Amino acid sequence: MTNNELDTLMAVEVRNLKPHQDIGGGVGLYLIDEDSREIYVTRKCGRFPIWTPTTDMDQAMECVEALPDDIEFGLMKHPASYGCSIQMQVGNEWQDFYGEDKSAPLAICLAIEKAIERS
Repeated sequence: MTNNELDTLMAVEVRNLKPHQDIGGGVGLYLIDEDSREIYVTRKCGRFPIWTPTTDMDQAMECVEALPDDIEFGLMKHPASYGCSIQMQVGNEWQDFYGEDKSAPLAICLAIEKAIERS
């Protein structure tokens, strides 16, 4: 999955934003938030993306904060990478979802992606 695809997944599945195709002649995907602001996630329509939790730590933490309250979150710094652990209840058991990358925001998004797939 590319970073753009992961950014979109974080927006739609975690932040509950609604995707729309650009009707102004472009082919970019954009998302609408609860205040009807446009948040672009691709560069295809010539606009710089402003929703990029895979590279922006503040936006990655917004995704963590949007998860259910009964989770445990941890971010570890290893010598050459970051590791993110998210523990949450799936059914009757607690499961651990782990993401690792050289970038802390991407490690967080990878862990959230795994949690979304399982829940």
